Amino acid sequence: MTTWLVASFGLALIAGAATTILIASWPRRVTAEEWILRRRQASTPHAPKARAGWLLPVRLPSRWAEQAGYREAAQEVERDLRLAQLARFAALPSSPEQLFERLAKAGLTGLFIGLLLAIFLWRAGITENPWAVVVFLTLVGGLGATVEAYRRVRKTASQLRRSVIRRLPRIVTGARMVMESGAATPEAALALTVTLYDDPAAALLREAIRIKEVHRLSLEDALDQVGAHYGIAPFGQLADAFRIGRRYGTRLSEILANFAQELRREWYASYRERITRAPVLMTVPALIFFVGPLLVLILFLVFTPLFTVLRQL
Repeated sequence: MTTWLVASFGLALIAGAATTILIASWPRRVTAEEWILRRRQASTPHAPKARAGWLLPVRLPSRWAEQAGYREAAQEVERDLRLAQLARFAALPSSPEQLFERLAKAGLTGLFIGLLLAIFLWRAGITENPWAVVVFLTLVGGLGATVEAYRRVRKTASQLRRSVIRRLPRIVTGARMVMESGAATPEAALALTVTLYDDPAAALLREAIRIKEVHRLSLEDALDQVGAHYGIAPFGQLADAFRIGRRYGTRLSEILANFAQELRREWYASYRERITRAPVLMTVPALIFFVGPLLVLILFLVFTPLFTVLRQL
């Protein structure tokens, strides 16, 4: 493996990453649903948030940051950290310092693995220029490990949100049963029900009730604020259900029953979609661990004699 080949692989990797980022950050028109969600977030009162300067040391212009998606990514990461801190989920970092420490450890591990792989290739006699291979594999290993650690954090946070949405109908159904007994108002029924459960969904509802009592807000505004603060969309739908029941005099127990049923139906639909997509995703390990190494071996057997002949010319 010559220096030019290593440089070609590096330039191809950089060009592919730059093209992917360009396509992903290309501006598009805002849909009606996104416009409604942004208007709801703008009208909801928010507490002042601390600056997360560790996310990007360089200050980007507002238009560039908006087009690159940096602001949205930073807000999503902040929601993940707040959700992990409230739910006391040990698999996720609960502060920016813990997230930075986890990414730094993953990056250092990737650097070390890349260095070991480069030393192995040099000792095996596969490469003639060890310094270029060491630099290339070290950078690729560190960057790849950091990206993989970040992807795992976001995936775990997404799984936590799905568990919250999956357990929310059970709490709503319990509140409906308490209301139908005539023993409490809707707010009191919800406050009584969340004390009986110990899961992330109940913790978020307790946070909404706490915000309602401390900031002297209505339950609907508190639910909207919690849903926007932690990135849980069904909390806004639950707040809309309470608004409809109070404004139009509809039986709130029926609205909550329909809300819980709709959430269960959406969860079942997503579960069926995952089952349908599973056979297609099962081919990915075969491509990575069988087809990929076989292709690399074939290319190595084909190009090694060719490079040997070219060096002798």
